Amino acid sequence: AMTSAKLRKERVGVVDYDTQIKEMRCQLLDQLKVLDVQLEQKTQQLQDMTDYLRRRGEIESEYSRSLEKLAERFTLRLAVHWREHHTVSNSFSPLRKEPSSHSVSQVWLALLSQTRQESKDHSGLSESCSNILIMPVMHCLDYTQRLAKKSKDLCTQLQDGLLKVTTELTCLCLCAGMADLPPVPLRVCLCRGEAERGRETGGKAKAECG
Repeated sequence: AMTSAKLRKERVGVVDYDTQIKEMRCQLLDQLKVLDVQLEQKTQQLQDMTDYLRRRGEIESEYSRSLEKLAERFTLRLAVHWREHHTVSNSFSPLRKEPSSHSVSQVWLALLSQTRQESKDHSGLSESCSNILIMPVMHCLDYTQRLAKKSKDLCTQLQDGLLKVTTELTCLCLCAGMADLPPVPLRVCLCRGEAERGRETGGKAKAECG
């Protein structure tokens, strides 16, 4: 009867420790899943930013060319208009400054000049988005992926080591006769296992000194 009761206690102890080990494994796997989710979110955000800058650069470039074509088109039309209504001379310039009384001509000159300047500004913005700004984002994306891989590898190594030590201590607890006692939390077993190892180490040291 005593032997049967002892075996039942041992089985209960083993089942209890196995359950706690499984729970610990699940918690460690959840940590890795959280890391994967964070990496996926950051990667998607950086990729979206890269796509935005690339597309913004294309739009700014298209807009710059459209403004330049618009300015050229109306510059030619104004030149034709002025040729038809003014006396042509050797010093004639299609875009020469008109007398102050011709306010409409002055407005046209200012408007076309501003249009060309805006074309240059948007061309510069296109260059910044397509080349200057997008490169740091791409470097950040690459660095984030490499850092996440290293972090995951390190976490996996630490978790494997933790599970190995935990399993060894569990076996030590059971082999040391702790299975005769009611099931105890794993953290208590770990503490007792460490103490048991300390006593064994101390005993060996004394034997060597003796």
